[in-house]
Amino acid sequence: MDVDVDQLLAEAVKKHGIRLDPNDPAVVMVTLNRLVLEEVSKSIAADVRQATREFEVAAVRVQSGFGKAFAEMLKNGAPTDGRPSPRNLRLWLSLGLASGFGLFAFGVAVGRWMLR
Repeated sequence: MDVDVDQLLAEAVKKHGIRLDPNDPAVVMVTLNRLVLEEVSKSIAADVRQATREFEVAAVRVQSGFGKAFAEMLKNGAPTDGRPSPRNLRLWLSLGLASGFGLFAFGVAVGRWMLR
């Protein structure tokens, strides 16, 4: 992306009444800033591409591990209808209720502490 220096100089004259020369230090700073921004944007784009590749590899590993675990679970005779066993249902229900009560108690404690 090239900056039209003549257009920038014309805008400076129009808006501020200041005539700048193309060799003026302010114009040089604009050019240097543009070059730095281009380099930084290339670096950021490369980092994002690398992170995306790493995420895709991790997602494949997780998917593969889940598939293996699910296959093992089916081999061991787990129910395939998708319903939890009554034991698991009671366990999760009790954990949910305990967590809800714990969060409520924590909220009350924080509220009382804030209103001191």
